[in-house]
Amino acid sequence: MRVLLFSSWSINEGTARGTLFPLIEMMEKNQAIDRIYFCTVEPNDFKEAPIHLEKTVHIPLRSGVIPMVDKVWNLIRLPMLLKNIVQRNAIDLIWCKGAPAGGVGTFVHFLTGSPYVIDSFEPHSEYMVQSGTWSEMNPKFLVQQWLEALTLKHAPALLPVSQKYYALLVKRGIERERLFVFPCVINLQQFAFNAHARKIKRNALHIKNTGIVGIYVGKYGGLYYDHEAFLLYRHLFRFFGSEFFLIIITESNPKKLQTKIEEHQLPADHCFISKASHREIGDFLSAADFAISTIKSVPAMGYCSPIKHGEYWAADLPILSTLDVGDDAEIMRDEGGGVVLDVQDHEPDKKLAELKSMIGNRGSGLYSKFAFKYRHPSIMADAIEFVLNKFVSKKEAAD
Repeated sequence: MRVLLFSSWSINEGTARGTLFPLIEMMEKNQAIDRIYFCTVEPNDFKEAPIHLEKTVHIPLRSGVIPMVDKVWNLIRLPMLLKNIVQRNAIDLIWCKGAPAGGVGTFVHFLTGSPYVIDSFEPHSEYMVQSGTWSEMNPKFLVQQWLEALTLKHAPALLPVSQKYYALLVKRGIERERLFVFPCVINLQQFAFNAHARKIKRNALHIKNTGIVGIYVGKYGGLYYDHEAFLLYRHLFRFFGSEFFLIIITESNPKKLQTKIEEHQLPADHCFISKASHREIGDFLSAADFAISTIKSVPAMGYCSPIKHGEYWAADLPILSTLDVGDDAEIMRDEGGGVVLDVQDHEPDKKLAELKSMIGNRGSGLYSKFAFKYRHPSIMADAIEFVLNKFVSKKEAAD
C-alpha cells in the first residue's frame, strides 16, 4: 500500500516533530505499507532537510508569500498539487493530519476518488472562535466550519483525539465504525526523566538543590493564555518564595517575554526563557519539579489532546493546568495527574498547596504512568491497524 501523509504544518514546527515523525516511524514498521509520500506546507524560503527513512520521501508544498491571499488560493492550489501526487504515484490512501488538512484531503478525495482518513480530528473551527482567535464572521472560521462539515459527511474514517469528542460525534450521528480514538501519543523514552540531565541543567541555570522549578513549554496568545499566564507565575513566585525558579521554553519572541516579566514584576534572575529543539525539551523537563499548562479553558478545547500534557507526564511531572474540561482534566482531578486551577481564581493558595504536596520523588513513576496509560505509542499502532483494516481488505478485493 502507498500512503500520502499530508499536514498543513511545516516540518520544522514542534507540533510536527512531536506528532508526525512518530507516526511516520510507526508506519515504516508496518509491512502492509510499501511507500510513504510525506507532504507538508512550507514557506518559500524552506531549505530541505533530509529524512533518513527507508520508505518515506518528503515533498514540501510551498505556501506562497502573501499570507491572506495564499490561504484562499491554497484551498484550490493544494488539492491540485496533491491530486497530481496521488495520480503520479498511484496512492492507495490519503492520511490527513489535523482538521485543516482534512478539509484539503476531502477535496483531493473528490478529485481522485482515493480513500482518506482524518487523524488528530478536533473541532478546530469551534475552539478558534471560543478562544477569541477568530470571530464568527472571519472567513477562516466560515471556511473551516464548512470543511469540517464536509469531512464529517464524507471521510470513511475519523480519528478523534479524545474520548469526549468521540462521544460527541456519536451523539451527532457519526457511525461508531468510522471512529477510533487516537490521542497525541508520546515518545516515552525521549521524554523520560533523566537524573543526569536534571543535574546538568540545574547546575547550568544555578538552581539550588532545594529549588522548586516550574516549567512551561509552549506559546502565548491564541489558544493559550498570555497576560493571565504571567499573573499565574506571580502567584507561584509569591507562594513558593525565593526557592522558586521558572523555565519557559517557547517559540514566542524571548525579548517580548522579558518585557512581560518586567511588567509583572517577576524576579528576572529566577526566570529562564529560551527556544529549544524538540529533542532538547526532555532535558529541561527533567530539571523541573512540576509543569505548567495555560491553555484557554473553553468548551471546545475539552475535545482536544494537548501533546504537552503527554510530554509532561512522560517526564514524570505533575501538571498545573488551567484547562478544566476534557479527558486530561478528568485524569488530573480523578486520578491525581495534576491540579486544575481556575485562571480567574485570585486566591489560588489551596490549589497551589495541593500542587506542592505532589512535588518530589522525581523519577518515581507516579506521573509517568499516565503517559504509559493514555499516550503510549501502542495506541498509534492500533490506529494504523484500524485504518489499514478498513482499506487494505477493500484494495485486495478490488485487485
